Amino acid sequence: MSAKAIVAGFFVLLPMLAFSAVPSFSEPSAAQCAVRAVVKGKVQHVAFRESALKAAIRYRVKGSAKNLNNGTVELLLYGSPHNVEAMLKVIENNLANPYGHVTGLSVSSIVKKPQINTFTVYGWTSGWYCVKGAHDLVWDYAKQKHTAMSDTQINKAVYKLISPWVRCRQGT
Repeated sequence: MSAKAIVAGFFVLLPMLAFSAVPSFSEPSAAQCAVRAVVKGKVQHVAFRESALKAAIRYRVKGSAKNLNNGTVELLLYGSPHNVEAMLKVIENNLANPYGHVTGLSVSSIVKKPQINTFTVYGWTSGWYCVKGAHDLVWDYAKQKHTAMSDTQINKAVYKLISPWVRCRQGT
């Protein structure tokens, strides 16, 4: 997988970083970037978009995740160049989801949507949680504190977000 250049101009995705080496959350700054990433590989029906939501919360990246008909996932990401780059490194290096496998990541600049303050997973379903029908999961940053969250806090927050549709949990 080759590194891609982008950002407000352009940042570089560095290949194969260990998760502990991924840059941590930083507060939003005046400099913002907007990218479209198309993720190829085993990325549908493996909780990939839920993992992308957790990564977005961790790095305070706004935007969306959507399954495309060709088996890929489209990510629209808006945030500080540092945080968007950190999230893309996690995605590119298969660190966000142990069940999926990223084989390709195509990144391009886009025009930022005005006043977006959410991260949305479109058409979310889950066999693991026996969810019937597709639902949009919306994480609204305006309703959240402006501090970093631990992985445990993120997992609890996402479960709270999906809990209205959960009917069971497989394997328990």
